[in-house]
Amino acid sequence: MSSQLPDIEWSTTATQLTVALWDANGDTRFIEVTLTAVDGKVRLWEVREAVEQRMRDQNEQRMNMRVQWKEPSTSSWSSQGVAVHYCDAEFDGDAATWLQAHFLTTQAWKPLPVDGRTEKLSFYEATVGTDVAPTVLVVYSLNGAVTSQTITPSEQVLSLDSVMTHSWTLDDIVEQMTLEEGENPEILALSISIGNRMMSYYRALEPTIVMGFRNCFNVDEWVELHAATTRKIKDERKQAMVSRKAVNYDLHRVVEYEVQTAPLTYAHALWIDQLLTSHKVWLADGSEVVITDGEANVTDDNAATNTVKFTWRRATGRAQIVVQETDQIFTEEYSQQYS
Repeated sequence: MSSQLPDIEWSTTATQLTVALWDANGDTRFIEVTLTAVDGKVRLWEVREAVEQRMRDQNEQRMNMRVQWKEPSTSSWSSQGVAVHYCDAEFDGDAATWLQAHFLTTQAWKPLPVDGRTEKLSFYEATVGTDVAPTVLVVYSLNGAVTSQTITPSEQVLSLDSVMTHSWTLDDIVEQMTLEEGENPEILALSISIGNRMMSYYRALEPTIVMGFRNCFNVDEWVELHAATTRKIKDERKQAMVSRKAVNYDLHRVVEYEVQTAPLTYAHALWIDQLLTSHKVWLADGSEVVITDGEANVTDDNAATNTVKFTWRRATGRAQIVVQETDQIFTEEYSQQYS
């Protein structure tokens, strides 16, 4: 994982050494620098930061990186390759075991997605050709009775790359269950399993705000919050005297939205902290926003409640206009004759 990347050190008899980092995914050398040796050693600092910045810019979850070095007097490079998985949080333990047993999120439970929205589960698969067919356990209510059913794929699904994504919508699950039961069931909870990984979804309070963000694995996630939102408008302007009359100029309006969540579970509140520090956040309509302030009160005391409060504003300063189609449009030919 990128969080485990150390600063790289070389021993050399030369006075200088040219070192480089190469992204094999894009066949690009994104860092090349000549360093002066001190006591026969050369060190490249902040490797982790440089690699993570490159992966964020290229929207990569996994990079096949080559570390290269040579003396300035020679033309041939020595190199060593390493596969890096993006993770901008500190990680202790066996990274390979964790990746094989978890989806690329720090959650184990999520609220059921909003109707019509696509839910994506990204995961790492070391071996291409591994069976990654999902199994879905659905808990639903039908005619007052609560029951469960397992949905299995009719065909085998094989992994094509190291980072895979399984996409689904709640509408698809409801449609499939309706075909099985003959009636429209109410989905209460479900669990999706792929190999050793499992994600469980539960029915929560109706969300009042839905936001997407890039998590610590450089993977897109959605967060649905039942929260109170306060719209705050601040007008700033400057004044000057023109012909003995005060006039306003340089008018500037800032519109911010303060969000106060309902009580959250301990794990959910910890996870939302990634939203407050993410380098990319957007609304359900796709418009990008910036988190300007955030406060998370998180405690593992069962007698206390966990809440998150943050302020956001649109990155462009403008709201996206939603154009709705209608059939109430006058389409008759125009005529100047009045009857």
